[in-house]
Amino acid sequence: MTELVTPIATVADLGKLVRSRRQVAGLNLTDAAELLGIGRRLLIELEQGRREASIATVLHVLHGLGMRLSAQSRGFVGPRPSAPPRAGTSEQSSIAVPVGRAKPRATE
Repeated sequence: MTELVTPIATVADLGKLVRSRRQVAGLNLTDAAELLGIGRRLLIELEQGRREASIATVLHVLHGLGMRLSAQSRGFVGPRPSAPPRAGTSEQSSIAVPVGRAKPRATE
């Protein structure tokens, strides 16, 4: 069986994919929501790209519609590592990684 790959870059892309798959399966919103065990409003908002659902909910919906999620690397993302400091120089720095959702910040 051939697998179709659909790039998803936004919540709207995900919503379009979910709606398309639901329609191909011949399910209306009410029946699909009941089958998936989620609220109809949640499914509507997810399909319209207006809902930021948890990854667990997204995985549950995709699985229920016969799909799976995969990720493909597009290369290194983030600041490029610099050359390591030479021994005996004052170019040494460290990265502070705070606990929680904050982004790492460089310290000297």
